[in-house]
Order: sequence, then C-alpha cells, then structure tokens
Amino acid sequence: MTIILNTSTIEDLFKKTFDTIFRCWGDNALKFKTSPGTGKFSVSFFETVALGIAQNIQSLPTDKEIKKIIDGIGRNARFRAASGSGKNASRRIPELVKLGKQLFEPK
Repeated sequence: MTIILNTSTIEDLFKKTFDTIFRCWGDNALKFKTSPGTGKFSVSFFETVALGIAQNIQSLPTDKEIKKIIDGIGRNARFRAASGSGKNASRRIPELVKLGKQLFEPK
C-alpha cells in the first residue's frame, strides 16, 4: 500500500498552526510548568495547544479567545489528569488531542 502525502498541504497547516500560536501568545506559548510561558517546553501542552488549533484551523475562535483558552489549559481538570506525572503516551495523547480539539472549537 502506497501512501501519498501532499506535503504542501501539511506544510501550510503547520505554518498556520504555529503562526496562530505565536501571534496569540508569543514565543513561550508551549512552555508550561505552573502557568503558560513558564518552565521548559511541555510535550503535553504542545499536544493540547498545537493539535487543538490544527484540528480547528478553518474555524478558530478570535485571537483574544485563543489566548484565554491557552491561559486556562493548565487549570483544566482533564488536562491535569491526562498530563500528570507517570502518564504514558498511549493514554495521554488520545485524551489531550481530543481535549485540544474541543477547547479550540468555535463557540
């Protein structure tokens, strides 16, 4: 089975996703320790924010609303439960991808 990927479409989605993140929050948007922008790069925060925005790229909330969503992710009970220490990727990733999609859906 041959899978053909349209790399220009993937590249465009990647660029739009990260342009949105950096426009709404800035260079430290994917760092998280106790709040957004603090600590080191967070894989769990990346999975939630970047993949949530990418899944909704055609109909995102306003930039102001995106920033507010990013600011609140660390307090989200589902995020905390899925990303806590000792969570393996096979359990964490599906939950955070689903959460990200729901958080960034336009209201």
